Amino acid sequence: MLGLEAVHPRFVQQISSLNITTQETARESNPIATALNSLFRAYRQALEADRNSTADHVVKSNKDAFLERYQIEFEEEDVIGGVLARDLFVVLRRVAKEFSLSFPMTSVQQFAQRFSNDLVAIREAGFEITINELRSRGRTYDIRRSQ
Repeated sequence: MLGLEAVHPRFVQQISSLNITTQETARESNPIATALNSLFRAYRQALEADRNSTADHVVKSNKDAFLERYQIEFEEEDVIGGVLARDLFVVLRRVAKEFSLSFPMTSVQQFAQRFSNDLVAIREAGFEITINELRSRGRTYDIRRSQ
């Protein structure tokens, strides 16, 4: 039986290259990361529209309309804090639908499992994720979009 030392270096290089390409593709095509990116971008656009507004008497700001539509609070422009998987699932599913994005999860359980399994790819896509364990065995997530 041949050991790894007998593998040709060029073959090892090709496999390494394929692994890198596969990781990049997974990161770029991850449905959760894509939906998160769209959510953060939409929020940033709402804030920018409010900053650039010249209207004197606005009944509802773009930020207010965003919060009403997506039902999620941002702590800062690039931070969602203390969000439950259920709430994150609902907002990302809505974002995916509105932006015609692929989002194959149909239940909170599927989403939570996929989110947990894909943490590395989501982080590599530019998100810092902190998992907060609650006393009730639940979890909340803090999500920061990195620049």
